[in-house]
Amino acid sequence: DFQREVYQCAYEGLMALTNSIKAGITNYEAQKNWMDKGSEPGRWGTMPKWPAPGRYYFGSVAHHIGLCSGDPGPMIPGSVASLVGFEGTPPLTLEKNMCFAVEVGCFTWDGERWARDGVKLEHCGRVTDKGFEVFYRFPLKDLIACGLPGVY
Repeated sequence: DFQREVYQCAYEGLMALTNSIKAGITNYEAQKNWMDKGSEPGRWGTMPKWPAPGRYYFGSVAHHIGLCSGDPGPMIPGSVASLVGFEGTPPLTLEKNMCFAVEVGCFTWDGERWARDGVKLEHCGRVTDKGFEVFYRFPLKDLIACGLPGVY
């Protein structure tokens, strides 16, 4: 049940980030819209102070889809932009047909062990006049399987 709750948090964060992307706004505006949607305690818009126990939304970002992993390109910063050196980069206006991989990772620190549990969800798509068109068609709303270490 707890893992399902963590999954739901990651899913809601992914959908909120996806719905914050649209043509004509900057990547920083998309980030702010997303952060504002998760401003309740324990959500992606209010990162707890490390190393306080709680949920951390690492890996939450929208990055371009390049030809090779690590290719430079446009990004929409997530909740940890300052940790990955993104802060201070010039804003970029999102344009129709830009493609992004949108991902949100929700992990729990219990005060002693890192990532006691966690979920990272991702999908890819493109910016359209109406928002963001997701390419993936695999059902993502509900946790279907939960692999445990050593158990398959």
